[in-house]
Amino acid sequence: MPKRASGPTVPPTDVPASAEAGSSAAIDPRKVTFADRHLQEEISNALEELADSLPELADLRLARSLSAILEPSWSEHVDFQEAALFPIIIRHKGGLEEAVSLLGRLSTEHTELADRHTEVSEYIEMLVAGELTNYDTFGYLLRSAFEARRHHAVAESCIEDMLPRLLTPADRTMLTEWRKERSTPAFPINLILDRRH
Repeated sequence: MPKRASGPTVPPTDVPASAEAGSSAAIDPRKVTFADRHLQEEISNALEELADSLPELADLRLARSLSAILEPSWSEHVDFQEAALFPIIIRHKGGLEEAVSLLGRLSTEHTELADRHTEVSEYIEMLVAGELTNYDTFGYLLRSAFEARRHHAVAESCIEDMLPRLLTPADRTMLTEWRKERSTPAFPINLILDRRH
């Protein structure tokens, strides 16, 4: 398997470092988007690695990591985009048919991928429990999932370009309220790596 790159460079931010460190109002959607994208790439790579390990060398440690991370991290991903990013884009680009169409497509794919993740998670649980018998079906599900995730990620790559370079006070207030309403912090980008080693 070809060696994958370690990841993209952290993007620049328009939020001053001092403000970011000391104020909940300083959330930078570009930095959160970058961290989320990196985590989702790691998960897609892990799904592919698990598929490649089947059936003789099934990586149970990796399977356990995915069991713990796959669905919760996707819920985080969807919540951030649909409750935080999309409203900002609509506020600034809502008059553009292309933007509205893309966000609608991404929202639909969020639901479709959540359903795929649920099915994959059920098979992962059977694998870890030693109850899996149909490895061909599981392998197909894994490959279908990571291919769909990567296709979705390509479409999502346009989101950052749609964000305004400078956020308005209304944008910042909305992001602050979104953060306050969250019951748990976002997954760190190295979570799956920590679990795999």
